[in-house]
Amino acid sequence: LLALCAALYACGTLLLGFLRDDDGAPTKRRRSAAVPKTAPPKKADVAMVAPFVGARLPAFFKAFAHSCRASAGAVDFLVLLSDPGAIPSEARAFASGKGPPPPWLPSNVKFVGVGENRFARFHARIPFPQKKHLFPGDHDIDEAREPLAAALLDAFRRNGRQLVEYKPTIGIVFAEYLKNYTHWAFGDVDVLVGDLGRFLDADELRAFDVVSYSFGDNWRAYARGQWTLHRNGPRANVAYANCPFLSEAELESRLRRGAHYESAEGCYSTALKQAKLRFKIVTKHFTDATQHGDAD
Repeated sequence: LLALCAALYACGTLLLGFLRDDDGAPTKRRRSAAVPKTAPPKKADVAMVAPFVGARLPAFFKAFAHSCRASAGAVDFLVLLSDPGAIPSEARAFASGKGPPPPWLPSNVKFVGVGENRFARFHARIPFPQKKHLFPGDHDIDEAREPLAAALLDAFRRNGRQLVEYKPTIGIVFAEYLKNYTHWAFGDVDVLVGDLGRFLDADELRAFDVVSYSFGDNWRAYARGQWTLHRNGPRANVAYANCPFLSEAELESRLRRGAHYESAEGCYSTALKQAKLRFKIVTKHFTDATQHGDAD
């Protein structure tokens, strides 16, 4: 027992020696190794842009937003609103930086209140994708675009669905919001998204200018409205200019006549071919919609 006590005393003396300077003064307690900080979330290179005209987002929007959570770090979802009041009431404090997000709203779904006048003026860029009329802000709008902006404002107030015609023009119309992204996509908010990081293949981002996800009807060669991805660059962004109904000659005339909107899918798919872009169509989503009259 005496031997054991002596051994413990010796160990204690040795340990105390480690905690003192050579002159016997107590040293500061040594800090433990720093715990490595958690890496910041990966920055998304892809933005899906969802412009919306109206006073209230549809009821199913919350389900869409919740389904985007799994794509955080791969895709941001920019909801660009002509009326900032369309943001659901429980998300407004968060959108203005004054509160936490509601449970259904992930960090990669971002509301942007554009305002209806600015919204129309941005769309007045459509016929001028490669001309001096394209400015970084709406304060320098060329006088030639004012009548078109007024016609667009009136059209959006009458029928917000008119907006679907202009999906292919997003790279030009909303260029300010896409500067930090290598790719942008148009899509719909009446879908459930899931983890797009698992769907986006490396070759789709590297080797193609435009990639569209279909639900098995690839033979149509459509740039599907539910998801069509674009390289954020001049060639892909202005491909829509090959669609006659988006030309300077026809756009304002059609708006003033109240012409029925055109689906961008058919014309735009042809426009991509005319622009000689690398265009991929692949089956990566499904639908319960019935295609009446189709053999499939």
